[in-house]
Amino acid sequence: EKEEKEEKEEKEEKEEDTVENKKEVEVKEEKPLASGDEEVDETNFAPFVLGMVSNLKDLVQQNALISVNASDPEMLVALYQKISLGFKDSPKLRITWLGNLIDLHEKNGNSTEAAQCVMIMCALVVGYLKRQGQMFHLPSYFEKAFEQTCPNIQSAFEEAASLSREVLNVDSFTLNRLTDYLLEAIKYFNQATMYELCLEVYGVLSMVYQKERKYNKLIDTLDEQKALLKRLTDDTDPPDRLVPVYFYVRFYGKHWEEDVRGKSFIYKKPTRFNLPVMKKQMEEQFHAIYKKKVEVIHKSGDVDESKLKEDVLYLQLAGTTPYVSPEEAELRVTLHEQNFNIGKFLFESGYTDDGSKPTEDLATQRKKKTVYCTRVPFPYIENRIEIVGREEFILTPIENAIELIAKQSLKVQAELEAVPTRINPLQQTLQGSVVPMVNPGPTRICEIFFDEQRITEGVDKVVFVKRLMTVMETFLKKCGFAVRLNKYVMEEKHAKFSAMIEKSYSALEVTIKTALEKAELALAAAAAHSNVPSAGVEST
Repeated sequence: EKEEKEEKEEKEEKEEDTVENKKEVEVKEEKPLASGDEEVDETNFAPFVLGMVSNLKDLVQQNALISVNASDPEMLVALYQKISLGFKDSPKLRITWLGNLIDLHEKNGNSTEAAQCVMIMCALVVGYLKRQGQMFHLPSYFEKAFEQTCPNIQSAFEEAASLSREVLNVDSFTLNRLTDYLLEAIKYFNQATMYELCLEVYGVLSMVYQKERKYNKLIDTLDEQKALLKRLTDDTDPPDRLVPVYFYVRFYGKHWEEDVRGKSFIYKKPTRFNLPVMKKQMEEQFHAIYKKKVEVIHKSGDVDESKLKEDVLYLQLAGTTPYVSPEEAELRVTLHEQNFNIGKFLFESGYTDDGSKPTEDLATQRKKKTVYCTRVPFPYIENRIEIVGREEFILTPIENAIELIAKQSLKVQAELEAVPTRINPLQQTLQGSVVPMVNPGPTRICEIFFDEQRITEGVDKVVFVKRLMTVMETFLKKCGFAVRLNKYVMEEKHAKFSAMIEKSYSALEVTIKTALEKAELALAAAAAHSNVPSAGVEST
């Protein structure tokens, strides 16, 4: 009886628990309908849904544009980039679309841009790992090392830092994944012949392997780095270089897509491109898209749009070169330095005040320099970047002469600083500097601008005459060093050529030194006549 009584009580307790549980379930089911919880739902779930709807809408629009612009590689790249940026809050999808962009670049032969995409992926992974506290064992300067490979990488670090912790739980973002990406970047940089950037990435890899105690992989990485350094310093068989070319393009006409209409861009293209090739490609690809006549404007400067036909698509096309300021020129000596982290591009043309045909005579030749500034510097994950600024300079004849001599002087300096000495480029540069039949520039410039009558009459400003004297002296000294270097490293088969170079340099040295002495006397006489003391030649 006692046991039956206890079982009965236990059964009643279980029934009560069951009733209680049912009530809790009912309360839980009714909870979302409470006014307070309805407000939470609106503040968290609704924006998320709206964001997803917006992303889907953008994705549909971008996909439609992708099919329309299939024959425009630069527009396709821009569209892929927009889609990728639309998934900033979804790291996996962001990486996926960067991978799609890499495939597109690889298809188009844009190895540099593919490598930049991979480096952005590396930065995102590093940012994610850092937020999760997995980067503490790496050096504090680890992130800085990435900036030497990708000028625009800082924005990717900032993007990863701004993500909420809820979206950071991505198991596939590991140090192993990072090293895989770094190895992929080396592959693309090597294809692009940007060997200096391969060395930088090897350095990053070495830091990871060392801290992870993966010494066998560290040995392999250092061996590969050593082999590349040997290639770069082998004068008998130097590695080939693919030097990109750049074009200025502006779109005129109301029928262009809004993304390009009335805008100017710098296009980066492979070495094989020149103006005729670029012109043909753009005419064909845009005619295929718009089914309208495409005309290319080669004239530089602003275009009078009122004179353009409404039913025609117009392109203004011109070749440009990377521009560095005179202060930077001393530091940017190699081809790599002159084409990395470049955000300014130069277009030069002859100039006259009355618009007549420019002269070829150095005594009267003026030059108009237009410098275009891009939104971000090259290299970038896109090979077309919008121009956001423009500067124009008009050089007087003597300023033009100063620039010509300074440029040639920098070419000689580059060969003097090359390690090991590059015999063929050194001899070519010397030939173009000291042999009058190849380059009469220095001799002709001395005849014109160091003329006593010209200086006495004050045709050119004294400050420019002194500056020209300075750069001419520097040019002569560097040529002298180069001649002696050539004599030291030349082979016996080049003895005749070397003798000709030495003879030409000796004649040039006499010409320049004589002209400098006359110019100094003329400046002193002009200063005495105007009661202004002569300060002498500027320090080199």
